Amino acid sequence: MVVGLHKTHRWREAALRALVLFGALAALITESLGAFGLVHRGSLCAAWGLAILAAVVHRRRAAVRGPVPCRRPMGVIDWLLSACIATMVLIVGFIALRSPPNSADAMAYHMPRVVYWAQQRSVDFFPTPYFNQITLPPFAEYVMMHGYVLAGGDRFANLGQFLAMLGSILGVSLIARSLSAGPRGQTLAALFCATLPNGILQASGAKNDYLAALWLVAMVYFALEGRPAFTGLALGLALLTKATAYLFAPFLLAAVLVLRRRHGDLRPRAFAIACLAGVAVLNGPHYARNFRLSGSILGYDSAQGDGRFRWRNERLDWKAGVSNLLRHTSEQMGAWSPEWNRAVYDACVRLHRWAGIDPNDLAGDALRAPAKCQS
Repeated sequence: MVVGLHKTHRWREAALRALVLFGALAALITESLGAFGLVHRGSLCAAWGLAILAAVVHRRRAAVRGPVPCRRPMGVIDWLLSACIATMVLIVGFIALRSPPNSADAMAYHMPRVVYWAQQRSVDFFPTPYFNQITLPPFAEYVMMHGYVLAGGDRFANLGQFLAMLGSILGVSLIARSLSAGPRGQTLAALFCATLPNGILQASGAKNDYLAALWLVAMVYFALEGRPAFTGLALGLALLTKATAYLFAPFLLAAVLVLRRRHGDLRPRAFAIACLAGVAVLNGPHYARNFRLSGSILGYDSAQGDGRFRWRNERLDWKAGVSNLLRHTSEQMGAWSPEWNRAVYDACVRLHRWAGIDPNDLAGDALRAPAKCQS
């Protein structure tokens, strides 16, 4: 796909467009073949073969768009920073290829759903007491399943996250360019993305966080560039990958659209239609399965569907919000020193009590104990 788009777009944008199209195709191929129980090696090879053929035909027929603007040359420091990024990417890629999926979440539901889908040749829900395996957004596992079926094992299960790291680095540099950053600013933005500690861990594992980040990055870039269709596809892929995108995407889109409005080139109707279409087309089948099972397009609010240890807060008020903010902030401040960690914990508890909040109030927690019966 990059080859097919490179003739009409500069290579970084061509790569990001290709990733979005790859994601949309992966979702549509999975749902289409799965509807008839045809998710197997032969059908996947045929589907992706047709996609590659279409990309080649597109390249041959595409017309080159005007002269490419002159690029400001990169300095020695920029090349050194780029070399650091490339070194980091190569190391993470090597680990992703050599290490099998081994995180707790990968073993609990990411990989099990892949194996079940491959066995039944569809992504229909299957019997399980752990609803994370069926109701949570499934896109990352779609990609893993394609690799699992084609390779006959989990050798490539980590590559989805690794490709998301590559795409995010390119996308962040493109966003910096759209915001008028020069080569140094774009390189520094890419370096910041490549060296995120949690990003490095995620990029070599079989989870879905980096893929969700990739689609949000792509959504922001294409919204900045005034590309409603790709913005809508990226938004749909983000929601199909991880539910936290429902929290991040609206604010990111709103910020970009406000920025575009200041420049007088806002097209709210086109963006609204594209976003609704992207979400509906890509997420519609999974929404339907969840609604049939639980009555909600997002599925049950707990892993076992019994109301125990729910993912949402039981009480929504300022105290619950402040408590969660303090807890999450203290979690990010953890270090190797037990003394430091104890000091952070004690400070968090003192701030709770200073604000008149019970630090052990379960009603304000996202993971809530079961309610007691009232007589």
